[in-house]
Amino acid sequence: MVVRIESPGGGVAPSQEIYNAIRQLRATKPVIASMGGVAASGGYYIASACDTIVANPGTLTGSIGVIMELGNVEGLLQKLGVQPEVIKAGAYKDMGSLVRPMTDAERGLFQEMIDSVHTQFITAVAAGRGMNKDQVRALADGRIFSGEQAQDRRARRRARRFRGRRRARRLEAAGSRASPTSPTRARAKSRGGGGCCSTLAPVGPFSSLPGIRLQIVYDGPVSALKPRREA
Repeated sequence: MVVRIESPGGGVAPSQEIYNAIRQLRATKPVIASMGGVAASGGYYIASACDTIVANPGTLTGSIGVIMELGNVEGLLQKLGVQPEVIKAGAYKDMGSLVRPMTDAERGLFQEMIDSVHTQFITAVAAGRGMNKDQVRALADGRIFSGEQAQDRRARRRARRFRGRRRARRLEAAGSRASPTSPTRARAKSRGGGGCCSTLAPVGPFSSLPGIRLQIVYDGPVSALKPRREA
């Protein structure tokens, strides 16, 4: 099944629901993400759940991060002669209010929540693309990538994995000629080799722009698909 994604991002929960649905669908059929002009933040969150991601060289993607924007119109209301009154039960019920400055305690609570959602994003991308969390976290600073940049990063990552596997094979070969308890064999075993191949270097944060638009454009045999540049 081919899922066409054209989205700068959106809400966290909707992105997670679509991500989970695609992960479940992968148990029954291959799923390919086809990126349009923009597939960033929540759009990339969804794409990362697919088996393969394809994009154009100029596609904008990535933006692994989370953002929350609040304002303070207290000064404006004072100029207009408006005095807001708040009645609440619970110390933090009006946190994020537009009519007063944010306190340090409230800022800390917001930051803790944002960091939690950011970690969820990183974990999802790592699981979907077959990467470890440290690899994703290094790119999860909100930056965006073009499709071409993402492809180049993927190629470099594969080259590093290839060199690592080649070194592991040499160590394994040396270990097979040594005794079972030799340091060489133990080191080769601990190094390991192989691992899952990912198909796209992740990019970009949750956008404040609303809406995630995606479309199922193909749901037939994979053999009938013509290859396109893979990101």
